[in-house]
Amino acid sequence: LTMPEHPTWAQVADFAANARRALLAARGPHGHWVGELSSSALSTATALFALGRFDQAAGTPAHAPLVAGGSDGTGEASARELARRGLDVVLLARRAEVLERVASELTAEFGVRTATIVADLTDPEIGPIVERGLAGREVGLLVVNAGAVHGAAHFLDRTLDDVMQLVHLNCRAPVTLAHLLG
Repeated sequence: LTMPEHPTWAQVADFAANARRALLAARGPHGHWVGELSSSALSTATALFALGRFDQAAGTPAHAPLVAGGSDGTGEASARELARRGLDVVLLARRAEVLERVASELTAEFGVRTATIVADLTDPEIGPIVERGLAGREVGLLVVNAGAVHGAAHFLDRTLDDVMQLVHLNCRAPVTLAHLLG
């Protein structure tokens, strides 16, 4: 499964449905997900869950959502959907030029205010970096759409440093952001 470079929200929803079906069929011999599919599907599921919860909320959040991984893929699609709904958006990603392009497009297309935080979610100082980047702004919704598996190599075939980078990205960063913003 692949996600278009700049997906529409309908493409994200279709991807999530297809990913769920594929995940059910793509279990390894011990029942674990295999390959890149799990990362993409989990990121998409995170966005769908967050937006689904937003849909059930009364009114709109008092504060802008923060979209981690908001510069491309499902993160960008999530940010676009939130902006389409009239919400100002804070985008977090590591590539400044791409992040600024997306922020400018959201402002031009939907008339919302955007803010950007350039940061790598694997940085051990991600909490303080995001706190400084928010500069006192309140966040009303956290959408974490950054994550990775980086291939389907067996665990013991990877270096410990590679594995720990994935732990920082997929585990420590989301927990740190949730704690910081919670």
